[in-house]
Order: sequence, then C-alpha cells, then structure tokens
Amino acid sequence: MQTGRYTVQLILDLDEGCCEQLQRLLFARPGLDLADLVSELVAAQPFDRWPPAVAAGGRRVPVRLYLSAAQRDALAAHGEDPAGLVAALVCRSLAELPSLPPLPIPAAEPPIDRQRRRTELAQLRERRARDGADAPAWIDRYLAQLEDASRETT
Repeated sequence: MQTGRYTVQLILDLDEGCCEQLQRLLFARPGLDLADLVSELVAAQPFDRWPPAVAAGGRRVPVRLYLSAAQRDALAAHGEDPAGLVAALVCRSLAELPSLPPLPIPAAEPPIDRQRRRTELAQLRERRARDGADAPAWIDRYLAQLEDASRETT
C-alpha cells in the first residue's frame, strides 16, 4: 500500500475497449499492479479536466485506488458517482496513450503424455474393480474426466 495516501475501493464499469487497453498496458509494464496503474492514470488528470461520470460499461472491474488528500477532496467535491468518474478518467487516459501492441496469444499446452494417462486409467480401473462397492465415489468421477480428456486428444 502507498504510504501517506488514502485508499478507496471501487467497482468500475468499463467498456470492452477500455478493459482491453487496460490489460495491454498492464502487460506492457510488468511488475505494475492494477491499483498502481489506475492510481497513476487518475493522478495524471488535472482536477479541472475531470470529465463527467460515464454510464455503465460492459465489464465490472473491482479496483483499489490510492489517492492523495487533494485528490480525495476533489473526488468528494465532484459530487458524482466516484466509480463512474474514475471509470471516465481511466478510459480517457487510456484513449490518450499511444497504441499498445496486442496481447500475446497464450502458448498451446504441451501434448499430454498418453502413456502416463493410460497407466493412471488402468490403475484406477483396477482399484475400482478391486474395491467394488467400497470404492470411493471420486474414482468414478475422476475416471470419467480422464476418459473424456483422452477422447478429446485422440
């Protein structure tokens, strides 16, 4: 937490474009968390340029915001919904930034070791057959999951 600052917790309603820009900016600046980024974006906007609150967007984003005493007083004096005001500030700040590169596509999961899966399936089937009615209920569910996953990869 930032020393000497006030902490406010809000739920911002952001449109999809604003959320995507926020994700790109967070990815482009490793080590920066959402609270610090949103606080930085709000701090970069002079009080006299604060826009009116925005209407609800498409995604609800819980966020912690660090404010100085002056920012806290300005937010209180603004007299509007604080979450809407902060959402407007964040979206406007993001729109003023240069274009960010797209988010990387996550790497594909490595191929599953089929032999290991077959061995595990055989062991579980053997345990279920050996224990009969006393077999734990989770074995049937787990076997079904493994068998479904096995069918999907073949």
